[in-house]
Amino acid sequence: MLVNISAGLPVRRWPEERFVEVIRHIKEKRPELNVLLISRPADSERAARIARRSGVPHAPTPGLRDALALVATADVVFTPDTSISHAASACAKPAVILFERGKEVLWGGYRIAGANIVSPDKTLATLAIEPVLEAVDELIGPERV
Repeated sequence: MLVNISAGLPVRRWPEERFVEVIRHIKEKRPELNVLLISRPADSERAARIARRSGVPHAPTPGLRDALALVATADVVFTPDTSISHAASACAKPAVILFERGKEVLWGGYRIAGANIVSPDKTLATLAIEPVLEAVDELIGPERV
């Protein structure tokens, strides 16, 4: 699972602790699933904190091509609304995509499995974790026994 924490605009920044909680949840539910965290270069310190706190590797992506290559090789993607979400659609990768209210209609995942999770207002800061966890659970499937 590829997890992107970066977004171009401040309104698309989901709080660090929520990313940590989602990643820990994924690792608990599906320990055999490899999770890789990426970010744009400007967010590498933030990404390193999230990766360290959640116990997953952070792959530096110095350019967009590096990030797109990782999307193309991922099984599933979790990201705010960014170029990574569009790449997931282009590569037919199932994805959970976080949107500020109103953006999902035009920019939502196109013909891919997964979910568009929409905040109650115009910022991801207010997006609760519960609907995200439900969508991620649906995306990654039941835990293996």
